[in-house]
Amino acid sequence: MKARFSLPKNLHLIISLGIVVPFSLVYGISPAENLSQYFDFIVESTDLKNVFRAIMGLYLAISTVWVIGLIKPHFWQVATVLQIVFMLGLAGGRGLSLVLDGIPSQTFVIATILELSLGIYGLLQLKKYAQPISYRSLMADHGGYTYEIQEDLPDIGWYLYQYDDSGNCTHDTLQDNLAMAMKYAEEEFGVSLSTWK
Repeated sequence: MKARFSLPKNLHLIISLGIVVPFSLVYGISPAENLSQYFDFIVESTDLKNVFRAIMGLYLAISTVWVIGLIKPHFWQVATVLQIVFMLGLAGGRGLSLVLDGIPSQTFVIATILELSLGIYGLLQLKKYAQPISYRSLMADHGGYTYEIQEDLPDIGWYLYQYDDSGNCTHDTLQDNLAMAMKYAEEEFGVSLSTWK
């Protein structure tokens, strides 16, 4: 059954996207023209333009992970953890600047409060909605070896492991689905389908 989109569960990601994507474009599309309108500095050197365009790329890349978390429910936790780290990282850096450099303009004070609030909101969302990640695992013994087939996230596949009697992994392979992993174990190692538990 496909998971339904939940606005309350995803609100922290949506708000973050609504703030970060526009600011990334302000930073990177035309930093010399845009930034002097909003901030108390002028971007003239090529190096400084390069820095702001790199920030735009970073912000858009992080935003892409948030979008994936909105679209694919099994990536929601990853997207949420990234949102928390991103927002609290920005707020922490601004807090350090506040201590070392003094109080910035009102725009940056508001940004600090907003980033801190969104980071805390993300933490609350993670605590409320996070699901423990569990993977199916099947075991079999054959020919002096123990075999394990373990599910990885639905988009990854199924791992087949072979362990010796000391518990050391002596072989591993990735298959697209459970049936392929079981067939591989049968063809390569002689593990019959009925052996798996």
